[in-house]
Amino acid sequence: MIKRFVLYNIVGIIGTALYLLLLILLVQFLKIDAVLSSSISYVFLILFVYTANKLFVFKTIDKTYASLLKFAIVSVVGFFLNAGIVYLTVNVLGWWYVSSLLIALFIVPASNSLMHNYWSFKDG
Repeated sequence: MIKRFVLYNIVGIIGTALYLLLLILLVQFLKIDAVLSSSISYVFLILFVYTANKLFVFKTIDKTYASLLKFAIVSVVGFFLNAGIVYLTVNVLGWWYVSSLLIALFIVPASNSLMHNYWSFKDG
């Protein structure tokens, strides 16, 4: 269980780093709106995290794709939570988009982690 927890967090850290790199690239260099950039980056994050978690953390062989459907549902909830946090902090409160991500980076991964551990990839 501890090994799974450590691996899950390593995948999350790598995914978060990829998310941030893509977000900064889209906003700073391609001049794409912060909310749209955050959304695009989140989709790539989800694809990476699902694959890595399935193969390396939970090591599930799910031929029914039930875990993918559950993962997708949790990810959609996380997607809207992430976009909502960025929208609220950037467009309503006027914060710099990077500052808003500090909040999103604590709330969204924590909620997703709980849902994935106890539902998406639950044994049995």
